[in-house]
Amino acid sequence: MTDTIIKDRYKIEIEIGRGAMALATDRERLSSIFLQGLSFPASGGFIPPGMPGHAAGIALPYNPEESRRLLTEAGYGGRASSRRSSF
Repeated sequence: MTDTIIKDRYKIEIEIGRGAMALATDRERLSSIFLQGLSFPASGGFIPPGMPGHAAGIALPYNPEESRRLLTEAGYGGRASSRRSSF
């Protein structure tokens, strides 16, 4: 029972962390710097524009403040967090 609770908490933390990292990623800037304007940032999932199933704007927007809030909520706040996973 305790192992299940710990694993469920870990899964929730992973999802919060993924969302926080997505919010912290400035896709527009990355695209302009690394792709030198030759492409556009990924914001429609895995399916490219023009293909059936493409959902424009499905990506989370760049929002570093919300990312920090989520990481703090998950226990990863501060500049040098000492929190470590037990897995």
